Amino acid sequence: MMKPTRLTCVMCACVTIVLLTGCFKEGEIRGSNELLLNGSLLKGTMAHADIYIEDIDHHVIWQGTSDVNGQFQSQFSALENSIYTLRSKVNHSTIMQCDAVFCFDTNDNVIAQFGEPIIASEIAGLQLTSFISSHAQTQTRQLNVFTTLVHDLVAAQLLDGVYQNGVEKVSVSASNLVSYALNLPMDSGNFLSKPLQNLTIADEEIDAMSIVNAAMSAHISYLPTLSATIVAAYHEPNNHQLQSALEAQKNQILDTAYELLASAYVANVSQQVTNQISVARQRRINFAAFALQSRQLRSDISMTNAQRNITGAFGRSGN
Repeated sequence: MMKPTRLTCVMCACVTIVLLTGCFKEGEIRGSNELLLNGSLLKGTMAHADIYIEDIDHHVIWQGTSDVNGQFQSQFSALENSIYTLRSKVNHSTIMQCDAVFCFDTNDNVIAQFGEPIIASEIAGLQLTSFISSHAQTQTRQLNVFTTLVHDLVAAQLLDGVYQNGVEKVSVSASNLVSYALNLPMDSGNFLSKPLQNLTIADEEIDAMSIVNAAMSAHISYLPTLSATIVAAYHEPNNHQLQSALEAQKNQILDTAYELLASAYVANVSQQVTNQISVARQRRINFAAFALQSRQLRSDISMTNAQRNITGAFGRSGN
């Protein structure tokens, strides 16, 4: 048995977005702007992972690879009022650290304990995603479980030309839906701009989202399965089969998170956070509230798309 160590934040990529040059004026032909992204994969995530930046039509406009420390830099030309997806993918050299008590392969065999590396062949197909607006000012982004869930809910539904305030509104609305799905606190705001903690810092109190994010490393199937179920339930919130599937997946993930809390690997967790995860495990999902939030998210997406700027637009306009 390995010696207990401090928990490392799993599956996170930090991205700094810096606006370099240019300006946009409403009603004019859409211009372009240079965006510089300084990013890093936090310790314990995926070293040597491929990083892609894609435009709204899924064309790759920048590609790179994180180094041994998870660092990468990029620069690309961004169109006014446009959306860009950030995506990490596994290649043959990628290594991910296990941040759950145990990590399992697709056959449910234990392949690693906490702190041990997982080789690329065991995590093939794993992707983390987020998205940014071309009007994003200097800020920090992460790619993690929660940004991926929000991205998968809404990115494909937003049209070219949407304004930053609409992107923010939709992102918060989608974050709330994810919170309902996992019984997490509803005061977390926009998951796309909420950095999860670096859990190796001893004097930081660990929050519930960071614990759940770490627990999701226990099985490669957790994230894609949960994402697909949330998206399906968003479209059919009253489907009892989907409700049962989402409830079962929520319980499985939160059981893993609670196991992590109870282990010797995690320190500096408040009783409040422990109680939050304990209650979330035991309480059933409020599917009435989930259905109302699904309706709200559809309304927010529709309104954001209706108010987009399509004057002189390039690429997809939705018409």
